[in-house]
Amino acid sequence: MPNVLESINLKKLVTEMHAPNGVGIKNRRLWLRTYPKVFVGCEAVTWFKSQYNLSTEQAIHLGNLLVQNKLIHHVLDRHNFKNEYLFYRFYWDEV
Repeated sequence: MPNVLESINLKKLVTEMHAPNGVGIKNRRLWLRTYPKVFVGCEAVTWFKSQYNLSTEQAIHLGNLLVQNKLIHHVLDRHNFKNEYLFYRFYWDEV
């Protein structure tokens, strides 16, 4: 059985994530600080699962592939991709 993650084009994926029906990239506030142009890890996992019919484990792995390929990162660079309420940003959205 072919690995479904190998068939996903990461550049196409990030374009889809940025689309209006994507992962919900917006300015978010936490602990009196505003983080511009971010999305939430657990919301991205849900989106990956619905868009690509992935398991939770596959969705987390896909998020980590985006991190490894330097397409996204945790806003404070403290975490790999996790299925948690953590903020992530695309490198090209850095302010």
